[in-house]
Formats: sequence, C-alpha cells, structure tokens
Amino acid sequence: MRIGLDFGTTNTSAAVVVDGAPQVLPLDPASLTPEILRSALFLTRPDASSGGASVPYLGREAIDRFTHANVGRVIDYQLKFIGTTDILLGDLPSISQAMYSEVDMNAPGRLFQSLKTEMRSRAYEGTSVFGVRYSIEMLVGTMLREIAGRIERLTGEPITAITIGRPVRYSEDAGENALAFERMQDACAFAGLPAAQFLEEPSAAALAYLRDSARAETVLVFRFRRRHVCRDAAAGRRRGRRAHPGNRGCAGRGRAL
Repeated sequence: MRIGLDFGTTNTSAAVVVDGAPQVLPLDPASLTPEILRSALFLTRPDASSGGASVPYLGREAIDRFTHANVGRVIDYQLKFIGTTDILLGDLPSISQAMYSEVDMNAPGRLFQSLKTEMRSRAYEGTSVFGVRYSIEMLVGTMLREIAGRIERLTGEPITAITIGRPVRYSEDAGENALAFERMQDACAFAGLPAAQFLEEPSAAALAYLRDSARAETVLVFRFRRRHVCRDAAAGRRRGRRAHPGNRGCAGRGRAL
C-alpha cells in the first residue's frame, strides 16, 4: 500500500488512494478534526508498567496527557550532577568546578512540538529524556513510526511505499537545508519506513489541482507562509489527460507580515 504523508511543523495528515480517489485518514481519533493530527509528541516517565521505557503519545492525546498530568502536581526540584568545568583566572592555576542542574523529579513526561523546525538547526542535536539520549532524528522517527502504525491499523494493510511532502527549502541557508533533509531521511529510516519519495509541497498542490481539472490550463501555486507572502512556488500544466509539474522553487520573497 502506498501512502501520502504531510508531516508538518504544526499538523500532520496522511492519505491513501481508494477507488482511484485520495482519502484522508483519521489519524487522531481524540481530536474534533480526526483527519488533522497535531505534530506533538509526549514521552512518559518510564516506570515498571511500561517495562522501564517511555511510552509515546501523539496529537491531541499527547497534549491532554501533558496538561492533565501537570495540573495540581507537586514539583520536586533536585540538584543533579551534570559534569565538571575548568575555570581559568589569568595566570593562576585552573580550578575544577562541579556543575549541577535543577531537575524536576516528579515530571510526568516530556512534550515536544514543532520538531520539524529544529531539524535545520545545527545547535539542536537532541535531548535527554529521563536519562535516555534522543537525537532529533529519533524524536521525529518515533513520531513517524507511531503514525505508520496508526495507518496500518486503520487500513489493515502494510505500508510498502510512501511519498512525503517537503518544503522547497527547509532554510534559506544551503547547509541548514541539506542538514534538515538528511535528518528527515534518517528519521524515516529510524521509523522503519520503506524508501521514501519526497515531493515539494507546491508541486503536490499543483498536481492535486490538475488531477481534477478537465481542461487544458496552466496554474501557478504559491505557499502563503507566516513570514513571507510568497516563498515556495510551482507551476503546473495540463496537457491532454496528464498533469505535469513544471518549474518549482522560490518565486520571490514577499513583504514580511
């Protein structure tokens, strides 16, 4: 079974083709709009009932569990040794100083949002979740693995192929853009997904429009973003019975909003 996945910064959705038409799947049964899954991940504090491992929750349930578990609870900050550092004072001998951090020992779990944004950041390599090191690829991969499991349970079929929407550029910086795409590919591998194909989001929108168009026409699709009016764009053209994606890329930076 081939699926299409839009893994977004804020929301995520997935679709399959049924009788020749795309059908959006209800990924989030806890949401008022189950076809839209909030791109949120909640990892619980490990305990005996979970076999000593964190349990992942997604979407509305992730946010609800984080919220409800933190209402009215006792906060217990304790100092935790995190390492040592050397202090240099001019020509004097260096002084070794122990470093401690305040840790909430009663925290019920960790909530992660907007992980897609952090994939382009060289500074964000990962984090410690109750003593277990998670790279950014592992965090995103955990979300993708849970999403894939939901899709297979909903359809009753294994995923054999996947197309994932992606921005034309994750960042205007070429190095950050390449890093984000490499991390996304590694996250897919961590999730155990089949080799993924990636399609730029404006091109996907153009193809979706032209698929239902009965007449020959050329369309321009641009993505209206929070910071810029036009950042990603694609042109599509219908010739006869086939839709063809045309040029794609940044069509021009608009006025900052």
